This record gives sequence, C-alpha cells and structure tokens, in this order.
Amino acid sequence: MNKLQLKPRELKIISVIAATHSIGDAAALLGMAQANVSKYLSDFETRVGLKVFERTTRQLALPQFGEALLPYVNATLDRN
Repeated sequence: MNKLQLKPRELKIISVIAATHSIGDAAALLGMAQANVSKYLSDFETRVGLKVFERTTRQLALPQFGEALLPYVNATLDRN
C-alpha cells in the first residue's frame, strides 16, 4: 500500500487558501503566482482523489473532506 506523502508546501498553501477563502489572496500572501497556487492545489486533490475546496467563480467552500483535513493540516504546520 502506498502512503500518501503530504508536502509541507502543499499544507501551507491549503491552510492559507482556507484562511483567505481565495486562491488569489493566498497567492499574494505566499508570494506566488496564482496559477502556481492553483496547480499545487489541483495536484494535491488529484493525488488524494478528493476535493479540498469546492470552487465557484465567486467563492471557495470546504466540502466534508476539506473540513476533516484542515485541522490536521494546521496541527501539522504548528508542529513544524
């Protein structure tokens, strides 16, 4: 069985997106291009096979998986 490797950069991106509710705002805070933040998120979601955020043209929302993942992400970031 393959163990999912969670990269610190991805965890930070997910945390900042959740805090800002915006990929664009997260990109600005992280000093990254919006396209790169979106790509990191998309790649992560593809690897886990679940959506962290439901996206519309106006907002981001956390589906059940995102709600469950976020406390783990923030706890992991706090430990590191």
